Amino acid sequence: MKAVVKKQQTVDALVESFKGATAVYLLNFQGITVDKDNALRKALAAKGVKYHAVKNTLLKRVLEALKVEGLNDSAHWRNVCDGRFRRRPAPAGSRN
Repeated sequence: MKAVVKKQQTVDALVESFKGATAVYLLNFQGITVDKDNALRKALAAKGVKYHAVKNTLLKRVLEALKVEGLNDSAHWRNVCDGRFRRRPAPAGSRN
């Protein structure tokens, strides 16, 4: 399968996942150890949070497809290496 087609399939799948999200968290996970990453994934999964490591260029395409604006202008964008999002509604009173 050509790389372009595979990337578009990834973008399409992420767009569908993000459509159902109540919150999206973007962060840089550079330097995290495998053990810490696995522990984080396990803790997030226990709370119903999905974790996706996504290349910046693909995430930009996803956000473009969802018509999310303003993030490309962010000074922090170049450091964002990861997208995380939650499917369950945030608890009452939370800051999510």
